[in-house]
Amino acid sequence: MSKVSKKTFSFAIMAVFISMMFFDFRSVLAQTCQSNIPVKSGDNYSVSLDSGTEAKITRLLKPSFFGFNMEWIEFQDSFLNKKTKKVHPVLVEWMKAFPGAVYRYPGGTVANNFNWMEAVGDVSLRKMQIGAEWRGPLAVRFGIDEYLSFVNQVAGQSWIVANLYGRFEGEEPIADLAKQAAMVAEHVLKANREQGVSPVLRWELGNELDRGDYLWPAKKYSDRSAKIIDAIKAVIPGAKFVGIAEDYDAQTGTSGLNAREYNNFVVSKLADNVHEYANHLYYDGGENGPPIPDRLGQLCTTLDSLQKVLPATKASNAGIWITEHARWPIGGPSDSDWQSHWPKATNLQAGISVADMMIATVQFPQIKGSFIHTLSGTVGPWPFFHEGAKGTFHPSVIYWTLRILREAMLDEVLTTQTVSANLSNYAGGYDVRVAVLRKKNHKKYAVWAINRHAKAVTLDIKIPLCTGCTLLVNKTELSGQSPKATNSINKNSVLPHKTTETLAVNKQGYAKVSLAAYSVSTFIIDTP
Repeated sequence: MSKVSKKTFSFAIMAVFISMMFFDFRSVLAQTCQSNIPVKSGDNYSVSLDSGTEAKITRLLKPSFFGFNMEWIEFQDSFLNKKTKKVHPVLVEWMKAFPGAVYRYPGGTVANNFNWMEAVGDVSLRKMQIGAEWRGPLAVRFGIDEYLSFVNQVAGQSWIVANLYGRFEGEEPIADLAKQAAMVAEHVLKANREQGVSPVLRWELGNELDRGDYLWPAKKYSDRSAKIIDAIKAVIPGAKFVGIAEDYDAQTGTSGLNAREYNNFVVSKLADNVHEYANHLYYDGGENGPPIPDRLGQLCTTLDSLQKVLPATKASNAGIWITEHARWPIGGPSDSDWQSHWPKATNLQAGISVADMMIATVQFPQIKGSFIHTLSGTVGPWPFFHEGAKGTFHPSVIYWTLRILREAMLDEVLTTQTVSANLSNYAGGYDVRVAVLRKKNHKKYAVWAINRHAKAVTLDIKIPLCTGCTLLVNKTELSGQSPKATNSINKNSVLPHKTTETLAVNKQGYAKVSLAAYSVSTFIIDTP
C-alpha cells in the first residue's frame, strides 16, 4: 500500500470511528429519554435505585423547573387591586412559596396579538388593544413594568414571549415587530440597570404558530424568528431563546410535514442561536389529552430532533421547556357543554395528574422546566386560584399540588425505577409514580409520589438510607375521598395535611411508607 493510500485509509478509519462515536452519543441520549417514560408493571409498589446500592444522579434541580403561564387579560381582571391598581398583596404572598420560579408573560396565544408599545408608560395614557376574540378592546393595565415588579416581589424569574404575528386584527410586517422586540429588550435592560430587575431568563419565539388558525410553514416561522432574534441580540447580546417545537402532527394536512419533519427544519435553520425548544403538553383528558406516557413519548421525539439536527457541540446542551402543561378537561371549546367539564382540570384528579407530570419530567435531565397552565384569572378551564366571596380568592388543588412539591424540592434527582400495579385501570398503565431527590450533603432525602388508586397502598423504598435505624420524616399529603373533590366552592375541601412521623429502616437499609387513596404525597427524610 502506498503512502498516499495509507494516509487516505487512516483518515477513512478515523472518520468512521468519529461517526460511530457521534451516532452512539445521540443514540444513548435517545435511549435515556425513552427509559424515563415507563413505570414498570408489577403486583406491588416500590421505588429503588436504578443501579443497585450506588446512587446515580439524573440531574441537578433548579427552582426554575417550576413555572407559570400568565395570560395578561385574565390576570389583570382578577388580580389587580381596583383601588391601588397593583397586584393584590394576597396573591403576592401566595406566590412567594415558589422562590426562583419562572413567570411566562404576556401568556400563550394572546402573546401573538400583544402590542408592546401600548403596554408601557402611564397606564392612563395606554391605548386600547384587542387581546382575544372573547374580549373587546381594553388597555393593558398589567404591562411590562407591572409584570417585572410582580416578578421581583415574588422572587421569581421573567420569561417573555415575543410577538412574531402582529395584532388581533391581522398579521403585521416582521420589520415592525422586530422594532417592538428591540424596544422591549431596551426597556428590560433599563429596568435591569436602574431598578435591579433580574435579566429575562429566556425569550420565547411566539406561541403555537404552527397550528390552529396560523398554520405557519416551517420556513415562515424560521425566517420571522431569525429577524426577532437579531433585533433582541442587537440590544442584549447574551439573550437566550426558545423556539416552537411541534408536539403533534399539526401540519400534515397543509405543509405535509409531520411533527418530526417540521421540527427538523426549524432546528436546522435556527441552529446558530436556538438550542432549546418549547412543547405544550395536555393530558388525561380524552382525545385532546392523551395519557401521560403518550405525552412523554412525544417529548422524546422532539428531543431526538434536537440531538440529531443540531451540531454535535450544541446537541449535548439541547433542552426542552414545557411552557404549558395541564390536565385537559374533556372535550373542547367548540362543544356546547365544554364549560361543564372545566372542574376536571382543577379537581383532585387533576392535581394527581399534574403531580404525575411533574414527577415524570423532573426525571428527564433534558427538560429544563415545566410551567403550569395557568396563573391567570379565577374563571375559565384552568384557574390556579378560585374566586371567593366579595372579591377574595383562594388556592385551587393545583396550587397546593405544586406547592407541596416545591417545599420538598432538593438539589439532586436520583436515577430510580418505580414498580406499580394498575388497580385504578389508568390508561397510562400504573397507580403510582415516584421521584427521589437528595440534598447535596446526602443528609436529607425527599420522595415525591402520586397514587391514582381508590385505596391506600404501601410503597417500598428500596434505597439504602441507613441500617436498622429509625429516621424522622416530615410527610405532606394532599388527598380526598373522591377524585372529584375541588376547592372551587369550599376552599378547605382539599388542603395539605402535614405530619411528623418516624420511619423504621430494616437491616438492608430499606423502609415502607403509606400512600393514601387518591393522593399526592411528599416525604422529607432526615438521615444520619
